[in-house]
Amino acid sequence: MTFYTGVYIISVFVLLVIIISCAALKDRDILTKFNILSSALLLVVMIIYFLLENFGIHNSGDFAIYLISWILSFISAVLMAIISVKLASGKNSGAVLKKLCIVFIPILPAFIFDIINKGLFMIPPALSLSALTTYILCSDKRYEKHGKTAKEMMAKGMWEYSEIMRPSFISDTLRAIINSFDEEGAEPSKALEMLSGYLECNLSSLEEEHTIPFTQELKHIEQYAGLEKINLKGNITFTFDTAFLYFDLPPLSIERLVENAVNNVRSLEENRTVKLSTLKKGGYIEISVEDNGPKSIAKYPAKNLIPLKEECNALTDIRFTGKGNLSIILIPFVRR
Repeated sequence: MTFYTGVYIISVFVLLVIIISCAALKDRDILTKFNILSSALLLVVMIIYFLLENFGIHNSGDFAIYLISWILSFISAVLMAIISVKLASGKNSGAVLKKLCIVFIPILPAFIFDIINKGLFMIPPALSLSALTTYILCSDKRYEKHGKTAKEMMAKGMWEYSEIMRPSFISDTLRAIINSFDEEGAEPSKALEMLSGYLECNLSSLEEEHTIPFTQELKHIEQYAGLEKINLKGNITFTFDTAFLYFDLPPLSIERLVENAVNNVRSLEENRTVKLSTLKKGGYIEISVEDNGPKSIAKYPAKNLIPLKEECNALTDIRFTGKGNLSIILIPFVRR
């Protein structure tokens, strides 16, 4: 195998990887399509050069084939130049020039190498490196378009998963269930059943895109309340005064309010109380969560209220009443 043959085989492999990777994308924009086309043209050029180098007859017909290869290489280079300019669109001319230099810098040493060796054999492999560069730049642009780098997206996903699954709460609950095995009257099997239901509801909320019936949310809240009773050894009272049940809301939105109320009373030695109420009041459904804890230092996170406001046009009021904390959510009534 000659040096040229080895370089061409590697370049063909690189181009195939680019084409397959771009073709596998579900949302192929115009830059991705240009990337595929320029790589495909270069792939044809590489195959032609490879065949000529290894099986060429070196007659007058070879020149026409070489000319076609140069034209295809030129078109591919123009497509890569368009990609580079588009990637730098909205920026100054210096940014455009920088992108072009980054993409086409492999051509300069290849051109010098070809002049020394009196041929034009290294330009196509150099262009395949340019194609790889444009592919990488397009990939970065895709992440930027979605507002996050791959690392940030992964961190966000892990944070959301942690927010929903509540690993510390689950750990505390499991520890409390294990400790209850030695206690008289304890029913660990029921506790495990509640924990299983709680986890199932949390996982299903990852799949919910919009709203769920309040009855489904209430069932989840009751499971959470049962688990907190185990954690706090029964030293907490939950009251559910749900006079109105027939409305929809985002998953976990009220459960998080109840969880916030439990955290408010956790510091009390005894008589911890949390109350959830719902009623229809005029054209609104009023949902309230009360507790008898001290003034809440950590307010219910504003980000958790966003789904209620976006999906239900909810009005919110969270305050300290002097006797405890009160959270009120008003949702416009929509007849089913």
